[in-house]
Amino acid sequence: MPWVEETLRHDSFLDDLFYKVFRRFEDKQGNKWWQDFNDKVPKIDLYKITFEKGLFVKGANGYKLPTVPVEANLCITRHSIMRRWDNELLGFAQTTGSVKVKSSDIPSGRVEMIQWLVNLYKELVDYTTVYAYTMERYDGYTHFESNGQVAPVTIMTDDSGFGVLKTSLDIEYFSDTEYYKKMKQSPIVELKMKGDTGEKVASIGKLNYKTNTNWWDDSLIRIKGVFDETSAFFTLHIDSAPAWEDNLVTLVPFFFGNLVMKNATKPNETPIALLGGTQVGKFFDFDNVEVKTETLQPVTRNYVNHPSNGVDSVMLKKTKHGARYQSHYLRWNVPPNLMPPTREEIRLASDDIKGLNPQRNGYIGTLLPVSANVVKLVNHTPNVVEATYYRGCRYAILGEEEVALIQAVDVANNTITLVRKNAKEWSAGTNIKGCTAEQLADITRKYPRAWNYLRFGYYQYDFHPSRYSEKIHASRATVMHPEDGVVGHIPNIVLLPVINIMEGDRLKFPYWCTDGCTEESYSPTVPTGPNPLPWNPVPGGGTSGGGTSGGGTTGGGTVPNTGSFSYICNGSVGSNTVDTEYWTPSAGLQSWLMTSSPLGRPLSTTFWEGRNDWLDLFGVESNAAGSTTFSVSKVTVSDFHKFLWKAIEDVRSGAETNNSTWSAFNTWATTDLSCLTELQRASLFMSTKLKKPVLFFPSSEGYLQGDILDKMLPLIEKVPSVVYDWMDFNNSHVEIPNSGGIVGAWVKDVSSTDPVLKSMVNFEPQLLSYTVGAAKAHRPSDYIKPYTDPSDPMRWGTPVVGGEYTTYYKPEMTNSDFLPYVAAEVAVHEMAHSLSFYGEDVLGQVLHDRQDWLDIGGWTVDSSTGQYLHLVKSNPGFLTDVGKEAPVSDYGCFHPAEDFAEAFMMYVINRDFLRDKFPKRHAFIAARLQDMGINPNL
Repeated sequence: MPWVEETLRHDSFLDDLFYKVFRRFEDKQGNKWWQDFNDKVPKIDLYKITFEKGLFVKGANGYKLPTVPVEANLCITRHSIMRRWDNELLGFAQTTGSVKVKSSDIPSGRVEMIQWLVNLYKELVDYTTVYAYTMERYDGYTHFESNGQVAPVTIMTDDSGFGVLKTSLDIEYFSDTEYYKKMKQSPIVELKMKGDTGEKVASIGKLNYKTNTNWWDDSLIRIKGVFDETSAFFTLHIDSAPAWEDNLVTLVPFFFGNLVMKNATKPNETPIALLGGTQVGKFFDFDNVEVKTETLQPVTRNYVNHPSNGVDSVMLKKTKHGARYQSHYLRWNVPPNLMPPTREEIRLASDDIKGLNPQRNGYIGTLLPVSANVVKLVNHTPNVVEATYYRGCRYAILGEEEVALIQAVDVANNTITLVRKNAKEWSAGTNIKGCTAEQLADITRKYPRAWNYLRFGYYQYDFHPSRYSEKIHASRATVMHPEDGVVGHIPNIVLLPVINIMEGDRLKFPYWCTDGCTEESYSPTVPTGPNPLPWNPVPGGGTSGGGTSGGGTTGGGTVPNTGSFSYICNGSVGSNTVDTEYWTPSAGLQSWLMTSSPLGRPLSTTFWEGRNDWLDLFGVESNAAGSTTFSVSKVTVSDFHKFLWKAIEDVRSGAETNNSTWSAFNTWATTDLSCLTELQRASLFMSTKLKKPVLFFPSSEGYLQGDILDKMLPLIEKVPSVVYDWMDFNNSHVEIPNSGGIVGAWVKDVSSTDPVLKSMVNFEPQLLSYTVGAAKAHRPSDYIKPYTDPSDPMRWGTPVVGGEYTTYYKPEMTNSDFLPYVAAEVAVHEMAHSLSFYGEDVLGQVLHDRQDWLDIGGWTVDSSTGQYLHLVKSNPGFLTDVGKEAPVSDYGCFHPAEDFAEAFMMYVINRDFLRDKFPKRHAFIAARLQDMGINPNL
């Protein structure tokens, strides 16, 4: 739980917050908790310029000024979006707000116009108001490239009538043709760090400028807080010297991260919460729960029922049943003490009293008896200000002593009724000063620094430190919902009465670790969410082929509860109510599919229909080993497919679980889901295990025998599911007789800068025909040898030097129980191709084509054909050759793609072996996983 204490500049607040705070922390392996967004930018910087319609006119080459001068509102907002190691997203924004401008003041030249907008932002941005939000995923632009230089994204759009400020804070909606609805941006939390100081934007001719301010570009913001892998809590405090009175500059808290829940197995699987603070007016009624700050929602969102604004309530990203951004509340665990009275004791400032009319100063002409007395008041000179006059409300004051309680006021007759506090006699003519509650009703303030002295009211009921233990009462910051109850608590902070520490007391955090010991650090897990990166359409094509490539065991588990997935068969849920929306093609891709592709129609945005469209686009492909017919994997979309999608979503959300083995699940489902065939039951089993659509077709029944699926699953699950869209078990590849080798599995991907499709994976029945000699990751051997005749069957996996690495045997695979492990090796090998192509989606280049990968093995290109040369080793039997590191198998010698797939297969199944024998390949894979936001510890 690292502590951070920094000062950030106003004019670089968003950058300082990222680089000096969020990016400074990492785990013991050196993995940043907040990682690069992609290989081009560490975070997204996006400037969104919104304007009222008519201020600019959109033409073929972008926006230009109208021919007729127009005066309208303009807003420029800078967004800074960062990505946590598990793909959780957090955005901050600063804005100019709505500014009235004249089109006649804006230069007409494109370069001059951009510079004018830049200057306008720098001059008018409000550095002391920050907006924060989260989202489900990010599908927009990440950066702009020109001549090899990377720059922030700038977008101009009209406000469509929603208001320029609200539209500029929305990063889902840019126009009616550019809308990223799957991002699901949260309501926007306004973190206002100072009260209303009278700042305003004024203009002199063409000059817009900010006036009435004492906060400058180089002013500093203090930040203090705690961070860990899954949460961040800190407070923000701007320079309080210019306006220290009236609580005008306050301490603003901010929290983003996972709550702590009982029985949670992984910290990052608990609900995400967002909580902020904001400055409110000095007359804000803290006791009135009906007074709320505004809930600022994105343009196209209306989280209509009880959405949180992150200030009056805690915003939960998603409840356990799927509701998003609902209002949750902090709960204080209090001891059984008397509740405090209403806060009546009010400290006043001189400026407040000056506004009272009339100001009164009482005087006594005769001695006051001990009993109640009526005192005549006269008007006091308005300009005379004395500290004793303002010391307390309801009291009459003589000198520095409160001598009487003001019991009643008769404003009409200028009299007050006093109750003596002691029997002391006062001399005739003594002036007694006082103020009345009636006069102060409109200036009541109840924030801590405005309350009265500790001997009054509220403070007598507080939880004071124990005289014995010197401890004060503290509570966890428990988060609860009126319906769902307690959902967890905010980590690393406690709640306690602020008065306990107002006089110099300090909280002490115990630290038990002695010198030389180490603290346990939670290692991030593999993210399974959607690809957070954008796509810009330049359709293309590319595939990765088949290959050969181990396993593990799984426990018995328990069958799903009675009623789990029951809607599949009992009709309790209508299939038409299941939302299968999935594909998000850009306008450019849709145009290409309709006009230039063999498909001849746009891609359906629902999963199963879109899946069929992809298969139609692929058609029939041939290669040296045979042909693949994609049409045999198309489905007639039925209720089962829709319910299968719902089951996957239910498991993802935690509403359902599947901890069963295949045998137990099949037995249970045969009775409880009797409407399903065995292949459908297998599809449901694997889909809910992998949380991705999996279909078993006729001819794949061999996989359902025994515990083959149970032994394949643990290794397949290690491959990040983000790299593929669906998985089939189907016989769709037709082998050419005597072609050599067996295509047991294959991957289809589209090499494109518009990566809507990530990958599909197919497992052929022939995969179950491999022999134990095909095992590589489970039984690594010394196998490097020169290239031989392709027709030589002995070239496949035969050791050159007699001995295998017997100390690296995986004991669970025996000569009589090898089939599922070899099948898993082939599966992981093929899925490694998906990972390699995913590198293009995220990092801009296929992993196996990267120069740093090619340099490890010394891959070169044939100048005449442009093809990679087969690696021929001059030193057979050695792991290195002429200073290069050899592929991990002979099959890896054929192509860099197969080299990478074999190495990744080894990384997943026998990582210790790869790290020991092939350190460069191990280091490359670990580094690229981290670059893509995937935890290297699969």
